[in-house]
Amino acid sequence: MKNLFDQPLKLLCFIPILLFFSTCNKASNEPEFPPVTHSGKNIIAFRVNGKAIIISGDRNLVYKHARGANCYYFQNDDLVIDGTTQDKMFSLEILFKSNNSPGKYNIIDQFPYEASFSDGIPSQPFVDKFFRVSSAHSGTINVDYFENGICSGIFAFDAVNSDDSVVHITDGRFDIVMD
Repeated sequence: MKNLFDQPLKLLCFIPILLFFSTCNKASNEPEFPPVTHSGKNIIAFRVNGKAIIISGDRNLVYKHARGANCYYFQNDDLVIDGTTQDKMFSLEILFKSNNSPGKYNIIDQFPYEASFSDGIPSQPFVDKFFRVSSAHSGTINVDYFENGICSGIFAFDAVNSDDSVVHITDGRFDIVMD
C-alpha cells in the first residue's frame, strides 16, 4: 500500500480539506453581544481587552451590592452610568457632566469626567483589580439619546491599576432607564 504523502496530487487535494476543518469555529462561551439600542433595555455592554462583558437588569441603589445597570444624577448635572454583572465579577462606572442632553464627552480623570472598571476574577488574587482612567489613559462617552427618561450611547476608554497594568474598554454601549 502506498503512503498518501508519496503521491503529490493526492496530497494537494488533502491540504484544502485539512485547512477547511482547521478553520471551523468552535462554539464560543462568550455571551451574544447586544446591538446599540435606544429603548431602555437596562443594559451596559463592552469589551475588556476583547472579552465581552454584559451587565443587565435594574439596579437597586439602596442595596450597595446590587447587580444590574443604572443611570442617575450624582450632583447637579453630573451623570453616573454604572453597573455590576449578575455574578458580581465585573463592575463599571462612568461619571460626566451631561448638560441633560446628547453630546460627546472626554473621560479624563478630572472630576466630573471619570471612569473605572473592576475585575473581580478570583483566579488572580494578587493582582490589583481596580482600574481607573488617568492623565495618560483616557477615553470618550457619546450620549446619543437622552429622551423620555432613557439615556443611551457608546463609550470607550483605557484604564490603569496601581501595578500599571492597562485594560482597554472598547465597543461600549449603554441603554438605561434613568432613576
